[in-house]
Formats: sequence, structure tokens, C-alpha cells
Amino acid sequence: MDTPSRRTTLTIALCFIVALIEGFDLQAAGTAAAGLRQSFALDPRMLGWVFSAGIAGLLPGAFFGGWIADRIGRKKILIGAVLLFGLFSLVTACVASLSGLLQATFIVGGLAPLLVVPLMLLLLPESSAFRQQQGTPGLTRISTGQALFGEGRARTTLALWLSYFFTLTVMYMLLNWLPSLLLEQGFSKPQAGLVQMLFNIGGALGSLLGGLLLDRCNGIKVVLFVYAGLLAALAGVGLSAGLLPMACAGFAAGLFVMAAQLVLYALAPPSYPTLVRATGVGAAVAIGRLGSVAGPLAAGQILAAGAGTSGVLLATSPGLVIAALSIISVIARPASQVEPGLAAANPAAPKP
Repeated sequence: MDTPSRRTTLTIALCFIVALIEGFDLQAAGTAAAGLRQSFALDPRMLGWVFSAGIAGLLPGAFFGGWIADRIGRKKILIGAVLLFGLFSLVTACVASLSGLLQATFIVGGLAPLLVVPLMLLLLPESSAFRQQQGTPGLTRISTGQALFGEGRARTTLALWLSYFFTLTVMYMLLNWLPSLLLEQGFSKPQAGLVQMLFNIGGALGSLLGGLLLDRCNGIKVVLFVYAGLLAALAGVGLSAGLLPMACAGFAAGLFVMAAQLVLYALAPPSYPTLVRATGVGAAVAIGRLGSVAGPLAAGQILAAGAGTSGVLLATSPGLVIAALSIISVIARPASQVEPGLAAANPAAPKP
């Protein structure tokens, strides 16, 4: 029997699988960094460009994906996105003749999403809020500018953009550069691999931790705790000399950076009404992708200038402070200002 509880569980499971595969693909370049650097004789500055070029496509994908999802539905755009990044990952595996293991990285990252697409077509439901909104008589579309900045949302939108930008700058810098930074500090490849694994385990737990804390604790205290923890973890990565303290710092960095991202993804959707929610969140994620491009590129430039790992990590600290203060300003706003209705622009729209 197809009960609502069973459908909810199935939807969560499918979204979890997609997120897992996306995470694998996002880290593929960082995992392959050593092989890329050796095969193409890349210096840190050039490798930074490689990482940033790989992430650049995320920006238009995030913005236009949200904009299109508000018009044709969340399910269709999600399935199309998974199909495309699976196909392009397979194409990437054929671009260069690296070692067998490095080919394997992109092949697995390409085949896995293609295998999930049929399950999504058959089992993933469309958003109920979107279906209800689409069935409203007399519904009219509003412009992207009004969606992002109208009805008192300008301050919230700009604050979200700042927090997404600086948080994803650090997150993608770590995703792409952590193994190379560890090698720069004198750790061996197996040791760097161990710290990277602990970083990923910490990231998985961090997502759960962020959600749990937001459900049970004051949002401002959660943000302060998460971002303070992230700053401390980055200091640990920059200053640790032995494997044990570095492993602990790497685990903590993954834990807190993913918790920070979870906090942002949880707080952005309620800031926009259903009719423009995907557009608003997509725009914030797109701005975050600018940070994800800037992070690896800036890290390469700083390393090439001779600043070392500590210099790279120290340069991220002011941005994280700005990100924390920005998202706190969103939390602190009255609920009536965070999620205003669309009555003025759309009389037929349901009340929030």
C-alpha cells in the first residue's frame, strides 16, 4: 500500500542517493588532483584554474535551475540535472589518458547518476506545494527581480548571498585543495587520504548535526557555534604537525563546514514564498557558486605566492565572520518580514 509515510521515506531516500552521488562528483577533481598535476605538469596556480573551471558551470546551473523549477516543476529539473551531470562526468573520463584509477573516478561518477534516473522517474513525486500553487486559478508570474527584492526581501536576499558566497568559498577550497595542502605540509599521500576520508565522514555527520541543532536549539546560537567551530577547525588544519591532531582537525573541518552549509540550505527556502522559492534559493546558491569558483582559484594564487597552508586558511577567516553575521541578520528578522505574502503582486496567491 502506497501510504504517505512510505512515499515520504522513498522521496528522502532518493534525494539522499542523489546528494551522495553529487558529493562524489564534486570531489572527483580534488581526488584526482595529484594525477592531474603530474600528468599535465601543473603548478598550484594552474591547478587552481582547473578546479575553478570545473565549478564554474555550477553557477548558471544553480540560478537557471531554480528559475526553471518554479515554472515546470522540481521533479523534472532534478531528473534533468542528474542526467546531465552523469553524462558529462563520463565524457570527462574520456578527455585525458590518466591512470586506470583516475579514469575509474569519473566513470563511477557518471554511471551512478544515470542508474538513478529511472528510479527518480518512477518513484520521485513532484512537490505538493508546487502542485497546489500551479492549480491556483488566476495565478500570474512575477519577475525575477521582484521575486528576489520585492516585498521587503532585498535585505534578506543580500544577506543570504553574502553568507552563501563566503561559506561555499571555504567549502570548495577544502574539497579541492585539502589533499594538496596536506602534501604541502609534509604529509604522505596515504596520510592525506586518511585525513580526506575523515573530512568526508565529518561532513556526513555535520549535515545531520546542523539539522538536529536547528530543530532543537536557537538558530542564532547554532550559527555562532557552527561558524566558531569551523574557524577553530581551520586553525587546526593550518597549525597541526602530527597525524593525529591533523586527523582530528580534518574531521572537525568537514563536520562544521557541512553543518554551516546545511544551516544555509535550511534557512533560505522559508525566506521566499512557494511561487518564487526555487528562484530565490537558486539565486543564493548561484552566488555561492561564485565563492566556490573563487575559493580554489584564490588558494592556488596564495600558494603560488609562497604563503603556504596557514596563509590560505588565514585568508578565509574574515569571510566566515561576514557569513555568520549575515545569516544571523536573516534569523533575527521578524517572521512577517522573512516570508511575506504575494497578495500585492498576485491576489490569487494563497496566504503564507
